[in-house]
Amino acid sequence: MFRADGKPAAGPDASLTAVADFGSVTLNSAAQSKQLDIVNNGNAPLQITGCAVARCAAADKDDTARFSISGCPSPTAQINPGERVTVTVAFATGICGPAKACLVLTANDLLHTPLTSTLTGQVVSNAVATVALEGNASSLAFGPVSAKARRRGVNKVIRKQAFHSFTVDNKGCIAFNIAFTSIKRVTDVPKCIPAANADDSRLWVLTQAKSGGETAIVPGTTGAISLAPGESLSFRVRFNPAIPAVVSKTCPDGKLTAEEVLPDTVSSVINISATGTGVSNTLSVPLTGKVNTNVRLIDPNDPNQPPVATLCRSGNDFIVQFSVYDSNQNVDRANFQFMDTAGRIIGQAFDVTGLDQVVAARNLATGQSFTVVQRFTGAADNKDVFNVQVKVFDKDSSDDAGISAAVSTGCVGVQSLESSRIILNGVVGNGQDKVRSRLKRRRE
Repeated sequence: MFRADGKPAAGPDASLTAVADFGSVTLNSAAQSKQLDIVNNGNAPLQITGCAVARCAAADKDDTARFSISGCPSPTAQINPGERVTVTVAFATGICGPAKACLVLTANDLLHTPLTSTLTGQVVSNAVATVALEGNASSLAFGPVSAKARRRGVNKVIRKQAFHSFTVDNKGCIAFNIAFTSIKRVTDVPKCIPAANADDSRLWVLTQAKSGGETAIVPGTTGAISLAPGESLSFRVRFNPAIPAVVSKTCPDGKLTAEEVLPDTVSSVINISATGTGVSNTLSVPLTGKVNTNVRLIDPNDPNQPPVATLCRSGNDFIVQFSVYDSNQNVDRANFQFMDTAGRIIGQAFDVTGLDQVVAARNLATGQSFTVVQRFTGAADNKDVFNVQVKVFDKDSSDDAGISAAVSTGCVGVQSLESSRIILNGVVGNGQDKVRSRLKRRRE
C-alpha cells in the first residue's frame, strides 16, 4: 500500500521462521523444543492476535496434539519496527512415527497474515518386545493341586480352573509378530529327561485373553500374533496335571519324557519369539506347579481306570502286584491282608516297611509312577486264599487301598514291568497261623 506521494504507507511487515524440523527423536525421551522468530520488518508496531497449531492441509493426518506453543505474545503487545520476538514450539515424543503440523499466527499485518511455519518430526525406537508377569512375579506359580486321573480337555480347563496371566508389550515403534514356539520342562532336564523329550505343552493350557473370551494357543502350531507399536497383549496360563502311567524306564536311561514324570514341584517355561523389521528377540515365561503329595494306587497302563491290584499263585508263591503314584516318592510301607471267598481274613495282616529305600534304589525320576511286586511263600498251604487287600502308606500320613480280583495262576504279565518294578519277599503262615515276622527283601 502506498500513499498519494508514492511512498509506502506506514504499517507492520511480519515474518516468521518458515520451517522447524525436529528430526528423529527417541520414543518417550524428553520433549524436544525449537525457537522460532517473529520479526517486524515494517514501519509500524506489529501485534500477534492469535497463535495456534493446525493441520497444514485439510487432508493431512491430525498431528496437532504432538506439538505445543509457549511464549506467544499477548494480542495487545506491540512488536516495534526492527524488533523480534521468540516463540517456543515443543515436540512430544510419546507417539511413534512421523508428525507434521503448522504453526499459524494471525496479526495486524494485513499483507502477510496468517503467518505459517511448517513443523515436522519423527519418533523412532528399536525397543524389543517385553514380557511382564502377573504381580511382577518371577514365575507364575500354581497349586498345590491334585493330579487328575485323566488330563482335562482344554475347554473344560478354561471353564473350571484358576489362571495366572502375563502380558507381552511393545514399547517401541516396530511392529512384531509373536510366536509361541514351545513349552518345555525344566525339572530333571537333562538329568532324567533329555531335551528332545521335554515338551510340556499338555501340562499347561495357554490362551490369549480377548474382549468377551479366550482363544486357546497351541505352542508350535498356532500362527503368529501381531503386536503393534504401543500395544500390550494379555495371555493366561492354567495348570493341568495328570497322573503318569507306569513305563519301563529309569532316570539313567535318558529316555523318559515330560509326560511320564510329574513331581511334587514341576518347573516349565513358555518360549516365545518376537520378530520385527530388522530386530528380533526371544521371551520366556517361567512356570511352577505344585502337586499334592498323597499316595495313589493306580492302573499302571491307564490311571484313569480303577486301581489294579493283582494276586496270582506260582508254585508255592503268592505274587501281589500293584502300582503307585506318589509325587514326592516317599512311599513308606504296604500292608497286605489275604482273604477267603467270604471276605474273612486269613492269617494276620502282613506289613512291609522300607519301600522308600527300595524305590530309591531303582533310580526312578521323582514323580515317576512305579509297580511293586511282593512275593509270599506258603501258597501250597493256603488254598483258601481268594484275594488280597493292599494298603499303601507314605511319610506324609496319606494312604490308599485296593482289593485284588480273584487269585489266578500262571502270573501272566508279572514280568512285563520289570525295569520299573520293586520286588520284595515275604512269607504267609499256614491257615490261620501267625504270619512269620522275619522279612527278607530282595530286588530283581
